[in-house]
Amino acid sequence: MEKIIKGKYRPEIDGLRAFAVIAVIINHFNKNILPGGYLGVDIFFVISGYVITSSLAGRKNKNFLDFLIGFYERRIKRLVPALTFFVLILSLLITFFDVYPNEDLDIGQKALIGLSNITLYRGSWDYFASSTELNPFTHTWSLGVEEQFYFIFPFFIWLTGFGRQTHKGSRNLFLLILFLVIVSLTSFIYFYPINQPAAYFLMPNRLWEIGTGCLIFLSLDSKSKTVERLSKLSPLFILLIMFGIMYIPLEFAVFSTVSIVLLSSLLLISLRKGKLAFDLLTRDKIVYLGLISYSLYLWHWGVLSISRWTIGIHWWSVGFQIAIIFFIANLSYKFIEMPLRKKNWAFKRWKTISKGILIIIFSFVSLIILKDPLKNKFYLGKIRFRDASVIIKEDECMDMDFIDDYDHDKASKLCLKANKDNTQNLFFVGDSHSHRIWPGAELIAEKTNSNFFKLSFTSTTFPTIKNFPNNNVRESYLSRNSIQKFIAFEKELLFNSKSGDVIFINLRMPWYFIDNWYEREIYNLWDSKKEYFESWLIAFENFLDKLAEKKVNVIISTPTPEFPFATLQQCQGQNIEWFNKFSKKDCSYPIDYFESKNGKYSNIINSLKKISIEKENLYLFDALSMMCPNNLCKYNLNGNLLYVDDDHLSEYSAKFIYANEMLNFLQKVKLINSD
Repeated sequence: MEKIIKGKYRPEIDGLRAFAVIAVIINHFNKNILPGGYLGVDIFFVISGYVITSSLAGRKNKNFLDFLIGFYERRIKRLVPALTFFVLILSLLITFFDVYPNEDLDIGQKALIGLSNITLYRGSWDYFASSTELNPFTHTWSLGVEEQFYFIFPFFIWLTGFGRQTHKGSRNLFLLILFLVIVSLTSFIYFYPINQPAAYFLMPNRLWEIGTGCLIFLSLDSKSKTVERLSKLSPLFILLIMFGIMYIPLEFAVFSTVSIVLLSSLLLISLRKGKLAFDLLTRDKIVYLGLISYSLYLWHWGVLSISRWTIGIHWWSVGFQIAIIFFIANLSYKFIEMPLRKKNWAFKRWKTISKGILIIIFSFVSLIILKDPLKNKFYLGKIRFRDASVIIKEDECMDMDFIDDYDHDKASKLCLKANKDNTQNLFFVGDSHSHRIWPGAELIAEKTNSNFFKLSFTSTTFPTIKNFPNNNVRESYLSRNSIQKFIAFEKELLFNSKSGDVIFINLRMPWYFIDNWYEREIYNLWDSKKEYFESWLIAFENFLDKLAEKKVNVIISTPTPEFPFATLQQCQGQNIEWFNKFSKKDCSYPIDYFESKNGKYSNIINSLKKISIEKENLYLFDALSMMCPNNLCKYNLNGNLLYVDDDHLSEYSAKFIYANEMLNFLQKVKLINSD
């Protein structure tokens, strides 16, 4: 076995970096081509652990402070210039295309200080969701993981004696890192099924990957017979297996991640001169790709993100986008990354660290200016959120925050529009989805000469469930006071409604009743959404039975489409026709996308259909089909936005679609007659 020389440059490692970054880029262009290309980041982690340990082996240091300052000086010169350049340029660019870029800029700011992974975790982002593709800084989470590791790793190096080159320093470091790897790997496997953002973004759950690279270097530096045997494995065969693993479905991400880390480790051990894989990975052009891999990693995501905001990614645009990625990455490497990495920033190393910190502070403040003083100043499109058809109007009948308890007199004064005494009453109740149809509901009441009453509470089901076993509820999304008000109103409704009245219920059911719904989970009222749905169905049937005694009818709407955040941002705020008209095809989805999304929309609809058959006073209004004529669900129609965000109907939809369709439905089921 060839002896590994401490600190010796291994060009084959840059070749492996090239393999990793190309896999990541392919995956980010199109997940269908290489579903597991994201595992290239895990390869980077292993390489980082190996290289950082190698760079510290045998290094002479006067004392711990000298060691620490030297370590951080090298890290700042390696990471800060390219990162700050990237963040500043992309922050400016994103303000041209995103009318509300503050969330993007916030991740960019956190990337500058190595905390973007924590911000993404706190926001419960799903890295694999389409919303992440529009944020130009999402990929910096991996830099955050590495930078946080670098804060603690020097202490491990010095305290174990490895940095002081003591007799047992290597053994002590090996044992410590091995222990941490076992704990971290266990944590990663445990958290991934129950809290994917924590497993994916947080450094403690990723330490095992970087630590594995450290262990590989320490093992190669020993005379272990096991390592000697492993060095004889075929690296080409290992590479082929790694490539195959990248086609394993995302559902097996834990297995894929552990496997790719293990295989990367074996590759570091087995790659030696004279082997075909070594010759392949050490070709000049491949090594160069590895050398610029840091800049490639930074810029590829930025270019793809801006592309998604503008022209989109298509078969005809890929060549152009690849050319831009490699051109900018090459410029970044040649004129920023390498010159500033090699240049002596100051005579004293602590001054270099100070300059690095000042660069970060300057960049951080620049993003604050883009957020507030220069807000929307660079936006190239029309700010369509200002349109009357889009703005959500304030209404005192939503949430009723002005009173502590439900008050009949105040509610009647503000929320009841009476045309006649003793005429039919139309009650429109529910959550914010009900609130969004009120403009259309009022038109229905006018055309039918009926009394119109409206009331809704944000993120609150109707009829309500009095007790929730899970008390971990964010008050910003659900007020228990709202529940009490709705309960009081429900009692009054059961008491005061009369024969012939109609109650319209509109709710965002998938959000309440489907586990792991959508791209982010906002809150959990129940430990199981299925249990929550079953409990609500019982309460709903009891409510229907009480109303049936009074011959009061109920109409409940099926869930309407909820568009991915990518569609929301591209199709709503963006109106730069000369750019993003190519992406407009993404503003519509077949109805099957919502109806059978994991079979869950259908479960809600089928349950409601069953009850409507059993209960004579319940009518099911197919709002999903209403918003998806000819089985195509559109976000825009004839230049009008049909939604105000990812799920709430716009005023245009309420007035010109809902009002007409609901009137036709009422006449069809003979609940009302229009004049």
